[in-house]
Amino acid sequence: MNAERLHALVSVLNREFDETASIDDLKRLCDALKLVVEQDHPNHQQQLATARKNLQESLAHSVVDEFSPTWLQALKEIGGKPYFGRAFLSTIEDILSRNNITLAVAVEEMEKLLSAASNFKEAITNIDSGFKELGIGDEQLSIGECEIGMLIPRSAVDNRLDEFAEELEELSFALDAFSELATGKKHDYRLKTISSSDLTIYLEAAVAVAAPIAFAIERLVATYKNILDIKKLRNELITKGVSEDDTKAIEAKANAMMEARISALTQEIVKKYSAVKDEHRRNELSNAIGISLNGIANRIDRGFNIEVRVEPLNEKEVESVNKDVKDGVETIQAATKNMQFLKHDGKSILRLPETCGDGGEKQKSKSRRKSKKS
Repeated sequence: MNAERLHALVSVLNREFDETASIDDLKRLCDALKLVVEQDHPNHQQQLATARKNLQESLAHSVVDEFSPTWLQALKEIGGKPYFGRAFLSTIEDILSRNNITLAVAVEEMEKLLSAASNFKEAITNIDSGFKELGIGDEQLSIGECEIGMLIPRSAVDNRLDEFAEELEELSFALDAFSELATGKKHDYRLKTISSSDLTIYLEAAVAVAAPIAFAIERLVATYKNILDIKKLRNELITKGVSEDDTKAIEAKANAMMEARISALTQEIVKKYSAVKDEHRRNELSNAIGISLNGIANRIDRGFNIEVRVEPLNEKEVESVNKDVKDGVETIQAATKNMQFLKHDGKSILRLPETCGDGGEKQKSKSRRKSKKS
């Protein structure tokens, strides 16, 4: 995470603290708890109930709960995940439910939580102020602006520049296929940011291009969640001494499930988003989309993460933009909620083909890379 992206994150978190007033509400809850412990009076019980309700309402619809996967990952890395939205509310409710009788213990735990949350708020406020004082900008999206983020695990490229470059070329092939299908031409993806800590890149993208990509990623992730149980079973068997040859049937089942989903998804994407009139070219792009989805699914299985993020339209923009842009933004927003980091344990299970097999563009691309290496 670079300084500009960290600045953008802490700015959003600061606004969230201010708009929800969650720290102040938590302090009022602590004060009400103390009063109930000192004297169990109906008025004190009412104050406690009111403070609890205020916290529930302020945290129930947190913007943090709508963060994209990489933003949630960044929030986790800086230690802020426990202090926002459903996670924060869950901790508070857990303390109260566990200590329904021993309220004095609840006061002690709640004060510790208040202290930790207050310290985190002070830290990000200082960071935000410091970045502004130093003139370090932030990477906030403008209204209706999209970005595509791709996290590449260092282990997947062995920390090698040439292997990292190959992964970027694979990503470029996939993005080109989607952009030409959706707009009739290849989109000029502008590089926004490269984060070296976790090998994440961010690209600018038009709504028309980003929408089908978000649509595809959401459905691949949903299918892969079902495959995770199969993967877990296969890896447990290997751990217990079963040979990999004897688990090939399990691996074949997982691949067949994903292949069937990708076949149907490819047709759905072409039908829903194709702007290409020429039937021959549309068929070629359909093949390219299928190969791209295979590659993305393989990489999800290996711990990669691809996400699409858009800044929502305000009321004025909703009225002025055309229906395609509005629908595209809504598609991306809906998909973002379901794009998430998945826990990957053990050996990968997907082995989907990533070459066209008919002399197509992807196969030529791999041949060029091979000749460069030799």
